[in-house]
Amino acid sequence: MTSVLPFVYDKGAFYTNQKCFIITGERLGYLTAFFNSKLFRYCFKSNFPELPGVTRELSKVFFDQIPVKPVSDEQEAVFMSRVEWVQTAKQKGVDTTHIEEEIELLLADLYGLEAPERDAVTASTD
Repeated sequence: MTSVLPFVYDKGAFYTNQKCFIITGERLGYLTAFFNSKLFRYCFKSNFPELPGVTRELSKVFFDQIPVKPVSDEQEAVFMSRVEWVQTAKQKGVDTTHIEEEIELLLADLYGLEAPERDAVTASTD
């Protein structure tokens, strides 16, 4: 159960408990960017059941319902570089708004969202 969605790309081999999901495989930069995006938060509100206390249930069965577009090696490299930059900057207390907005635009373009759809996604997640 959660009301926030913090997804982190981990190169440090940290351990976690049963309350966290771990994703392995390919395109992890893209997936980290996607799962931290306004687009995913929009999907989250629409597809994950609401629980008491303004939380939602994170479960694999609901993640499986979210359409995730495939990306090329080149696109993955772009997402990975931005995700790593954001994570490093946040650890140093640097404002990441500009790069996060760039990631949002990259995702909106990838999913073919027009201006009205982008506005609807943003309005529902603010």
